[in-house]
Amino acid sequence: MRHVPEQEEKKAEGFDLIVTHRDVKTGLVTHSNPYILRVCGEQGNSVKARYWERPKGSGNLFDKKGQPVGRWDASKPEGERFIKGAKHIEWVAPLTEDQKIAQENAALKAELAQLKAEQAKKAAPAKKDQGA
Repeated sequence: MRHVPEQEEKKAEGFDLIVTHRDVKTGLVTHSNPYILRVCGEQGNSVKARYWERPKGSGNLFDKKGQPVGRWDASKPEGERFIKGAKHIEWVAPLTEDQKIAQENAALKAELAQLKAEQAKKAAPAKKDQGA
């Protein structure tokens, strides 16, 4: 029987359109890297440019070669949302519901430990002073 080398995950040329990444041995999903396709064009211009926003929701746009081209600002009116040449910003994804619950649980556990420590301190018998 001939040994077949394991396939390695192919490196994308240009913007990486792969969203779901899998372990080559097990086939299990290792991570996800979603994006948003933004189609922009000047008003009255039938030619539309395609840009990819990654991470999803960050506003940072890339061209098909994977080069930064500007930012997307959804708060601006239609037609003014694409800001060509704007620098990308550092972006942190908002917490998921599970992460929010875990943070709340950790805070509650810390508060409970503090209350128990205070209660144990009050409950400890007072030491009598041994006079000279």
